[in-house]
Amino acid sequence: MLVGQGYVARYDGALAGSVGNIIELSGDFNTGDAITSPTLEDGDGNTYFGLPSTFNLVGNPYPSNIDWHAVQSDNSALVTPTLYYYVHGSADASPQLNGWQVYQVSDDNDKRYIGVGQGFGVTLKSGVTTGNLVFNNAVRTHTHTVGSGFNKKNNTVNNSMVLTVVSNNLYDEITLKFNELASVNFDDEYDAYKLNSFGDTPT
Repeated sequence: MLVGQGYVARYDGALAGSVGNIIELSGDFNTGDAITSPTLEDGDGNTYFGLPSTFNLVGNPYPSNIDWHAVQSDNSALVTPTLYYYVHGSADASPQLNGWQVYQVSDDNDKRYIGVGQGFGVTLKSGVTTGNLVFNNAVRTHTHTVGSGFNKKNNTVNNSMVLTVVSNNLYDEITLKFNELASVNFDDEYDAYKLNSFGDTPT
């Protein structure tokens, strides 16, 4: 597996034929400065599931949480301040949680902390076609989302309004933020794409 590459995997216990199987990954833990992800690109291969061509899946390369504010600050000429992550809800307990969620640096809440092993999506800034996301020890942190090892907790964003739509025990939402610096066009610094969900989950 490539350092800094994001992967999506599904383990189906029913296919394995028994409960309690263990999946092991081996290798040295990553540490140190100047760890870069595989090359990010603007291309047709990134448009699967209706994703924008500038969307790239990367991953936290460290055995510790990382702070998206610090990562984005170091890579501000390459990627937008928006962080994308996919929430997998349980079909029984919380099907409404399935779908893409977003976090922006301007939100400044605890979704900024990316958990160990967490994959996440980034988009290249307008006009950028390729580049490498750089990680270093300064972005590492022991701070995490309250009550969870992952960045999935809801928080209130100041000067905003959240519109939620609910149907058949499924929901989707959009956050509208009021910002005098934003324009009527798509702004890399303030706007996020609405990404399509998978299967029967709402978008």
